[in-house]
Amino acid sequence: MFQFVFIYFFILIFSISASDFEYPTLINPDGTIQTREFSKEQKQTFDLVKKDIQYFQAEITKILPYLIRNGKVKGNVYTREFRNFTETQPGRRNQHFVNESFVLNVTDGKLSSISFLKRRTRLNPKMETETVIRSLSNELNNEEMTSVKLQIDTHTNYTEANKPVSKVFAMTDIPSPVDRIKMLRVYRTKVEEALRELDKIVDHKAINEHTILSNSLNDVEVE
Repeated sequence: MFQFVFIYFFILIFSISASDFEYPTLINPDGTIQTREFSKEQKQTFDLVKKDIQYFQAEITKILPYLIRNGKVKGNVYTREFRNFTETQPGRRNQHFVNESFVLNVTDGKLSSISFLKRRTRLNPKMETETVIRSLSNELNNEEMTSVKLQIDTHTNYTEANKPVSKVFAMTDIPSPVDRIKMLRVYRTKVEEALRELDKIVDHKAINEHTILSNSLNDVEVE
């Protein structure tokens, strides 16, 4: 009797779990993974990060006329290298040279896009050559930040100069809401860093001009 009740209870539980629980389909008919929507809290976080980015980009836009006036923009492009260093991974002997820069693209005198480049080149002569270039970019006319993308180009002994092995991670193609927020946060950090770098340039120019003017005035003989 006890065994019968247990078997009946097991069948009842199994039938409930099989019929009442419905799992979402994550695979599209073409085999791609579905892009999951933000939860309410995730959407709020995404919007806050987006607001910060819009502010930083607007501040960079204000500096653009200064760069154009002083001949810093060449061929509708402004490039600024701001970090170079040699990297040695813990526990390994091979070294990499890392170069970081950002690029402002200008269209009709206005800032159209920003790209952040990180070039990482293997230095060990006993190993095959390898250069990995990571580019994180965004189009400024896209207020929803759906144009943010990460492209990774890998150059080795086996690739042609203009045909690296490339991977592209576009914001609109990332299935996980958490990963989309993470990408946007990384871009926000980079834009803020670029703004700080440009502020240094303007401040340095202002300080130099003030010093030159002060020295010149001191050299003037007062009659």
